[in-house]
Amino acid sequence: MALETRPIKTALSAAVAIALSGGSANAQEDAESVFEEVIVTATKRQASTQDIPLSINAMGGDTLREMGIETFDQYVEFLPNVSATGNGPGKREIYIRGAATDQTSVTIGPANGTAPGVALYVDDQPVSFGARNLDYYAVDLDRIEVLAGPQGTLFGASSQSGTMRLITKKPQQGVFQAGFNAKYSFTDGGQTSAAVDGYVNIPLTEKLAARVVVYSDNQGGWIDNVEATFTPSGLVVDRNNAAGFGPPLTPRSQVVGGSDSIQSASNGNLVKDDWNQATYRGGRFGFAYDINDEWDILIQHTSQTLDVDGTFLADPSLGEDKSAQFSPASNRDDFGLTTWTLEGRISILDVVYTGGYLDREVDSIIDYTFYNNGGGYITYYLCSGNIYDSTDVNNCFDPTKQYLERTTNERTTHEFRVVSDSDNRFRFLAGVYYNDVETQHAGDFQYFSTNAAFSEHINSYNNDNSGDGFLLGNTTLPTPGVTTSGPRTPLTVFFNDFTRTEEEIAFFGELAFDITESLTIAVSARTYDLDTQLQGASNFSFGCRYGIGGNALPTPDGRCNGTDFSNDVSVRLGTLGEYVATGDPNVILNATSPLGNRDLFRGGGSNAATLQAIEDGRLDLSNIEGDGSTNESDTIARASLDYRIG
Repeated sequence: MALETRPIKTALSAAVAIALSGGSANAQEDAESVFEEVIVTATKRQASTQDIPLSINAMGGDTLREMGIETFDQYVEFLPNVSATGNGPGKREIYIRGAATDQTSVTIGPANGTAPGVALYVDDQPVSFGARNLDYYAVDLDRIEVLAGPQGTLFGASSQSGTMRLITKKPQQGVFQAGFNAKYSFTDGGQTSAAVDGYVNIPLTEKLAARVVVYSDNQGGWIDNVEATFTPSGLVVDRNNAAGFGPPLTPRSQVVGGSDSIQSASNGNLVKDDWNQATYRGGRFGFAYDINDEWDILIQHTSQTLDVDGTFLADPSLGEDKSAQFSPASNRDDFGLTTWTLEGRISILDVVYTGGYLDREVDSIIDYTFYNNGGGYITYYLCSGNIYDSTDVNNCFDPTKQYLERTTNERTTHEFRVVSDSDNRFRFLAGVYYNDVETQHAGDFQYFSTNAAFSEHINSYNNDNSGDGFLLGNTTLPTPGVTTSGPRTPLTVFFNDFTRTEEEIAFFGELAFDITESLTIAVSARTYDLDTQLQGASNFSFGCRYGIGGNALPTPDGRCNGTDFSNDVSVRLGTLGEYVATGDPNVILNATSPLGNRDLFRGGGSNAATLQAIEDGRLDLSNIEGDGSTNESDTIARASLDYRIG
């Protein structure tokens, strides 16, 4: 059982307890001082939270500073109806009112492309990402806004259950401001922490102002990685190995000339106290320029590096704040975010053009050892026994496993909108939004046992034990969308290597009419067109041990047929697209893998079974385009009545 632990700041807990108290008058006065009235732009107009007929929570910059809220887990924790899951900095996802599309994992989230149900914005730039929402350091913020969902008409994708916006402080003309904060703290049973941040607002000319923010936060750890050993459970592994690919892990009674052995993993070289450390370093600079009395422009850039060592998961069975990890754990998350806004007025309309560019890179190592007791085909990669010889000795090797991730996420957005005067009885807002996203992801699942398990019976399995036979199974096939070439490391037995692109254009608008001074009716709608393309492949070293069908049949190179099991998504989706474009059933029936010796759609049973599923309507290709991409378009509508009492 794993449990995430974190020291709770007493000051934060007390402030929130006071703010949410329904008790004495003094407590209520204190609450008002903590959560002040905040002017927000959550409806893309400036308004007080008390005047907006939507479920909006907001925390102003003064509140954030007084409560010491800085990191993702903190500002999520202290917002009503907002929660997050995950296991450490840079590996969390937001939920509002508990609504979720599914439960994602950092090991597969970038590959399967799961989109979060809550949209995360920095100013007007969306930065959402499945299982890894951007851990933006909350320094020099003007406010945080939370809109409970659905908010699909004004904010679009990933806002089904709500939208969360981090609004930064902007440069101000004609004012010199500067501030500096430093803190030093102790963690009971852990390391000390230290942070420093500062800002300066400089009026460079009468029309031009600059604002610069820098910060560094070193957060000490409190979870100890204690010395431990791990031995796979024969009962559990054999149950998960029901498919029969691999020898039984449990000892066999008919062993000839020896006895079975099962090795244990040991973490002696990773034992460390307080090893879950995190460091945030970064800065933001912005320039605001008043073009004239009606037009101004703002450009901002934020750069941040998040370095995390160790795990934020603790095992209560080992004691308080203890873990037992068997591979190094680390997470490096770098991003650069550039945004720009041009605002002005044409006749009776306010005009806004805003855009942004996000460039994010993640490199991560995660312990995967306990997958031995949860995954299938474990003994195939863990043990050397020959399933075709019941008298063979079964040696099971080092069960240590780890996951290596390299992910980049680039996003460019543009939005143009016009807004009528907010004090008019009849008001409207209209806009167009464009979003272009590219995510490249390579994730390697590494097993420390496989080289030994594959090499013990060289003559039986046509593996020459040179390493080349095994590595051939880890080679990326030359297909569009892969981010690397050649074989992986000798430890890698499975990998995902994909490129995912999304291109969206949307038109949105809202009409509001004051029927009386107290009653307002509003309708809004958003129509969107989204093109998504997934390219790349996943591959594994199946076939590098037994050969096809257990007959030890080699590939033409005489070594390993692992690449024959490649899941070439580019070719599969391209074939489906060609079928949609031509209607020719032979496109499906004659489809082959890149090696040309196996059904391309074997995951569906066979090429023929896949074609039958399409013809029967069980496999819907209505959204597949001729190039293998998918297209989705729809219109979302919303209506509301707002009645103000008094």
